[in-house]
Amino acid sequence: MKRTQVYLTEEQKAALDDIAKMRSVSMAEVVREAVSEYLERKTSENRLAVLDETFGAVPEWQDADSVEYVRNLRSGWDDRRRRVMEGEAHNEQD
Repeated sequence: MKRTQVYLTEEQKAALDDIAKMRSVSMAEVVREAVSEYLERKTSENRLAVLDETFGAVPEWQDADSVEYVRNLRSGWDDRRRRVMEGEAHNEQD
């Protein structure tokens, strides 16, 4: 861990002290948890923002039916699996 110094308002400090006492942990632990939650939320928000910004970025897919696209992908997987299984069955006969 890295030690750091932070300036808090009196109200923030008092609230953190109260939470720490209620939970029987140090104020530093409460602050670390709060910072972790904040960073996790910001990371999630950033991911969603990137998805929103790139939505529709591939012009060829704008009019595509996503359900049909996935069905086509899956049918390809089924065909490949069937060929692999047939190949394995054929090899067992040899």
